[in-house]
Amino acid sequence: GLVALNLGCEESSMSPGNENEAVGNISFSITDAPIDDSSVSAAFVTVTEIKVDGKIYEGFKGPKTINLLELQNGNSLSLGHYQIAAKSYSTIYLVINAEQDATNSGPGCYILKTDGSKDKLELSGSNDLAISLQPSDFEVAENGTTEIIMDFDLRKSIRNDDGNYSFVSNSQLTSAVRAEN
Repeated sequence: GLVALNLGCEESSMSPGNENEAVGNISFSITDAPIDDSSVSAAFVTVTEIKVDGKIYEGFKGPKTINLLELQNGNSLSLGHYQIAAKSYSTIYLVINAEQDATNSGPGCYILKTDGSKDKLELSGSNDLAISLQPSDFEVAENGTTEIIMDFDLRKSIRNDDGNYSFVSNSQLTSAVRAEN
């Protein structure tokens, strides 16, 4: 698949600077490791943006509210394809919002229990969290396609205190998500 990365502001743009600059393609997708809790029927996370080395990735059209439980056993969801400068990159930021979902109502991150009730997943100290991911050998080759899969591990990212669900601390949450190419 064709992947392109283009950014909004001129100084923060990831798009090629001129037509002679080498470009490649990048695609992002998200998947999930299962949660061992039979009382959970869905786990929703709202992704508001993706950044690459601090620049907004224009290939992602968000916000998107994603049921991570649908993304197990080899299933994944595409979060965009775009063309960017061919070079090495270091960091991806997956930005999630706990307050608002993709329709600007709430909550943005929550557990849906088998009895139909919702438990909001709150973040420590804020409504948004930029999860920093550093895939190894993160390079976009000229005329090539780099595919990055972000794996959200629910076992490590959500805690259950007697039926009340919440995210773990922000640092533990960041370590519960990894990116691989």
